[in-house]
Amino acid sequence: MTTLDTSLRSFIDVAADSHFPIHNLPYGVFRPSAGAKARIGVAIGDSVLDLSVLADAELLSAGEH
Repeated sequence: MTTLDTSLRSFIDVAADSHFPIHNLPYGVFRPSAGAKARIGVAIGDSVLDLSVLADAELLSAGEH
């Protein structure tokens, strides 16, 4: 597998000309609304996946060390 593996698919529909396809997922800090607490997310297509929601649901893991 390479980072440009065309068999990779996202659960979100992403336009073919998007800057943020499954192969390029930038992380960043965002605010869902003015004055809201800053959160960490990842851009997928035109959407942002709010990682705090996954963390609160205990769907993220630090992994085995």
